[in-house]
Amino acid sequence: MPTMREKNKTIATFFSALYALFVILLLVAGCGKKAALTSRISGTDKIENPLPRKLKALNIGQADDFAILAYSSISSYPNSSINGKVGLLPGPREQIILDPREVVGGATDIIGSDDETTPINLLSNAKVDMVMAYKEAVTLTPDSDKIGLYEGKLGGKILSPGCYKWNGDLTINNDFVIEGTDTDVWIFKIPANFKVASGVHLSLAGGAQSKNIFWQIAGSAVLESGSVFAGTIIAQQSIEMKNHSSLTGRVFAKNGYINLNQATINKP
Repeated sequence: MPTMREKNKTIATFFSALYALFVILLLVAGCGKKAALTSRISGTDKIENPLPRKLKALNIGQADDFAILAYSSISSYPNSSINGKVGLLPGPREQIILDPREVVGGATDIIGSDDETTPINLLSNAKVDMVMAYKEAVTLTPDSDKIGLYEGKLGGKILSPGCYKWNGDLTINNDFVIEGTDTDVWIFKIPANFKVASGVHLSLAGGAQSKNIFWQIAGSAVLESGSVFAGTIIAQQSIEMKNHSSLTGRVFAKNGYINLNQATINKP
């Protein structure tokens, strides 16, 4: 027959075990709630920010030597300033309405489809490389957190490296910033028309390079008067640079024309 002391010890042991079980159950429940909360935050309530993929710059091949490439015609209301080659294909030289003094390299850097080039096929190879770069951009999958970003209202925003895409026309009405290192890449996919409003300035920060910025436009592009912009613009249709607009980059019109009005283009 157990003594009273032994009974009390047994009861104490029982309650100690019961308390330990209760603590364990609380911990399990708490972890479950925490896991559920984490899942909810990372799943629907919060945009995940995984490590960004390292984009490669579009390969523009021999088009790298050109500031302007167009399909049907190129014209300039003087005086524009162009630092880089000017090429038109399949349009002939007579469809290039441009004073050679507006091109840093002079007349030898203005090439129509009927001109001999050195090296041979420079213009045709550049056109092929430009078209391939356009197609490469079209096939790129945009980053999940950069689809329809800010509903296209980029004014006042700082854009990090990556591949962006919007669902229609894109108009930039206010100054904005592209920020990253000198090896980072930005690719912007616009499935319709693109416009930069008058006086809008794009600033580069943190070492970002205009040579690593690409704008793939499925329609036409317009840089309005006094705008300051950067990057290689490859448009399916036409490109217009209005009076005193400035671009550190290139303008490539895959199937259309390019018009300049006292504009400045500096190939990076």
